[in-house]
Amino acid sequence: DMDGDGLVESAPRNKNTLLHLTERDSLFAYDLEDGTRPYGPFMYFGDNCCNFGAMGRMSEMATMAGEGNLAREALEVHDTAGAKIREKFWDEEIGFPTALIFGEGRRADFISTEAAIGLIHGVFDNTDNTQAASVVDRLMQEDMLTPWGIRSRSSRSKMYHSNGPKSYWNGGVWLHDNARIAEGFDRYGFHRQAKALDARIFRIVRAKGCVELVS
Repeated sequence: DMDGDGLVESAPRNKNTLLHLTERDSLFAYDLEDGTRPYGPFMYFGDNCCNFGAMGRMSEMATMAGEGNLAREALEVHDTAGAKIREKFWDEEIGFPTALIFGEGRRADFISTEAAIGLIHGVFDNTDNTQAASVVDRLMQEDMLTPWGIRSRSSRSKMYHSNGPKSYWNGGVWLHDNARIAEGFDRYGFHRQAKALDARIFRIVRAKGCVELVS
């Protein structure tokens, strides 16, 4: 958090490889609908959700260890980050969080499963399931849902399947990612949707074994 606003900024060290240091490990996963690539500075929804979750766990562990000051500090960062994520990343017009804020406050303009990271880490306020329900509903729509799970990017996107037959993060279905998404659904009480997603995962595993990525 370089500017102290509660959100984590990212500065990738390499444009193409695993050193990208984001939830999605290649810049092409964030290519915009006009075919251009976002430019720094970057604030990724997924990275911030992971930081939010880590601070919450740190507070719990510090409490167990009797480190009261650390527990309170971590919880303060956790709470501040959660409020900022819900405020800055949420797009009221589409009822869905943007995957990336970049440059001078521009938002990524595509629908992807990065939004599910907010469900996995519990970013959306448990006292009001409106945002969580909107994310679950959007992820279960026909342009995202396949017979074996939720694709990583909407099939309506111009970048869909732009990176080869399995399309990596631009439309491919990651089975381990879908298992985590189902957990996120369960966390917010969307058990029917979680069960439906689990059934799709089991279907492809029975047919092809424990593959990592399908298209």
